[in-house]
Amino acid sequence: MYDLGGRVIAVTGASSGIGRIVAFKAASAGAHVACCGRNYDKLELVRVSLPGEGHYTYLFDSMDLNGVEKMIVTAVKDMGPLSGVVHSAGISALRLLRDISYDSAMEMMQINFMVFLALAKGASRRGRYKPSEMSVVGISSLAGMYPDPGFSVYAASKAALNASVKSLAKEYASRGIRFNAVCPSIVNTPMKENFTAFIGENAFNEKIEKGMPLGLIEPDDVANSVLFLLSDESNKISGALIEINSGGSF
Repeated sequence: MYDLGGRVIAVTGASSGIGRIVAFKAASAGAHVACCGRNYDKLELVRVSLPGEGHYTYLFDSMDLNGVEKMIVTAVKDMGPLSGVVHSAGISALRLLRDISYDSAMEMMQINFMVFLALAKGASRRGRYKPSEMSVVGISSLAGMYPDPGFSVYAASKAALNASVKSLAKEYASRGIRFNAVCPSIVNTPMKENFTAFIGENAFNEKIEKGMPLGLIEPDDVANSVLFLLSDESNKISGALIEINSGGSF
């Protein structure tokens, strides 16, 4: 178990999926967790279930990037300087080029990438973070490196996140802030249903069997890597894209 005792960790998308597991594991490791998202009732259900004390719930609108920074300011005022930020909120919609809606494409770029950038900007202001501990982690995807057909927009949003992680890691190393991303293949969350619907159930099962010999990735598998990146055990790692490929080759 990694030790995050007393640290303040903000987690977006904390109401479900990977974000919920990250919030629980961080709290179990002693962190005070800011559960961030858009559904107050679902976030509150998670917050009250977390072990330990000092957890808060914060709402933000993904379409209001200035509001994302204001949320960070409020969290710091309530909870103290941050030691970590995890951007787990995200959406996926697979479309062939002919079927892409520009509005939906912009929404995906906004939620998957621009919110990450706004969180990073808001959290990296002096006085809002602990330089010796600060770790910013994006939940990305192998699709950002090895996209299949139909992933053009989703992959672009994750590739943008990956590129920003590498750039920001260099930009902020001297200030003691680390930037990394975890890049899983298909994860057993409701999002996988989008992929199943797009390629068909038989093709999906074949892809899992042949392309992921270690089995379907669970949210726990991703959260374990996130906890490592939030902890002191990774204090010399920055600019990394950690692939979770379940033994597949892409």
